[in-house]
Amino acid sequence: MPLGTSDSGLRAKGETEQAIARGEVHIEMIEAHQHTDLAGPSARGDLHSRVEITLSHAVG
Repeated sequence: MPLGTSDSGLRAKGETEQAIARGEVHIEMIEAHQHTDLAGPSARGDLHSRVEITLSHAVG
């Protein structure tokens, strides 16, 4: 059996739960930012719709 593993899979489950929690924190950080102060060439066109699509994929 490789070092750091167990038959019960407890470590893997704990690591998965930590990764999910980190992802939720990142989504909250993204959602809290309003993205209204975008400027420059990349802010032209459909940038706002791309931000919305990205957020919908992250949340959905």
